[in-house]
Amino acid sequence: MIKHSPVIFLALVTSLWSAAAVSDPMRPPGFGPQAIEKKAVKARVNFRLQQIQVRQGVASAIVNGQLVKVGDTLSGARVLDITPEKVVIKYGRNVKTLSLLKGTKHAQK
Repeated sequence: MIKHSPVIFLALVTSLWSAAAVSDPMRPPGFGPQAIEKKAVKARVNFRLQQIQVRQGVASAIVNGQLVKVGDTLSGARVLDITPEKVVIKYGRNVKTLSLLKGTKHAQK
C-alpha cells in the first residue's frame, strides 16, 4: 500500500489539475470573465449632437437621433445643460460637452 501511495497521489493531483483547466459545463453561455470584459467594451457610447433648439425659453436637442431635454437620460448619460451652442452630459463620472461647432474657430469661445 505504501508503494502505491505516490502513484495514487500523482494520479489524484493530475486529475484535479486537468479538471481545473476544463471550463464549467454547467455555466450558461455568455457568462464568465470574458463576457464581463466584452460587456465593458460595449458600454462605451459615442454621443453625436445633431440639433439644438431653443423655443420660448425651453431648450431641447437631438443626440444620437433622440430628442432630449435637461434632466433626461440617454444611453445611461444624464443631460445636465442645453444652451444654443452646446449640450452638457454626465456619463458615469465623466462630464462631456457636445457642440455643433466642433472643429471650428467658434468652438474655442
